Amino acid sequence: MRGKAAVQYSCFNRERRRGEQEAFEQVVVPRFRELNPLLAVVPYNLIPCCSDCNKAKQAEAPDSWELETIHSYHDMLDDAVWIKAEVIEEEPVAFRFYVCRPDTWTNEKYNREKNHLEVFKLNELYKPYASEMLTTEIRWIHRLFQRCGEEIARQGILERMQDEQKTRMNTWKAAVYEALYRSE
Repeated sequence: MRGKAAVQYSCFNRERRRGEQEAFEQVVVPRFRELNPLLAVVPYNLIPCCSDCNKAKQAEAPDSWELETIHSYHDMLDDAVWIKAEVIEEEPVAFRFYVCRPDTWTNEKYNREKNHLEVFKLNELYKPYASEMLTTEIRWIHRLFQRCGEEIARQGILERMQDEQKTRMNTWKAAVYEALYRSE
């Protein structure tokens, strides 16, 4: 089930500010173009993406497999939770997104994910979305805490994280809920 669970290129099902799904309006040709132009149009080599991600990637050509970004349909990335966030407890509260290496991953797979996060500047991309989400969720968390106590509030956050992960295992939203659950 790679198609359903696969990460949608760099966007990871990114949402626009107004909440609608980002459209994949372009394709990137990341591999083999320089070696053989005819290979540029082989389906395995075409990756759907949004225009912002295509611009962020620019014309970078990796010189090794480990430096390639992930392919949304051919790389198996739904075998474990790997995108994580941490709460940076300052005013205002912020988040930092990173790749956490699952025990089952090879160094190569882990390094490709880290590279993917860096190439597409996903930490910078996700931070404003996470902050915006927190401004609405903090009221719900606060009400739950006031009415039912810390244990129930933490359970509510955990359930939201699990709901997100059931839809897509690795999303910035699930990472935010997990970070909130782990934070004080």
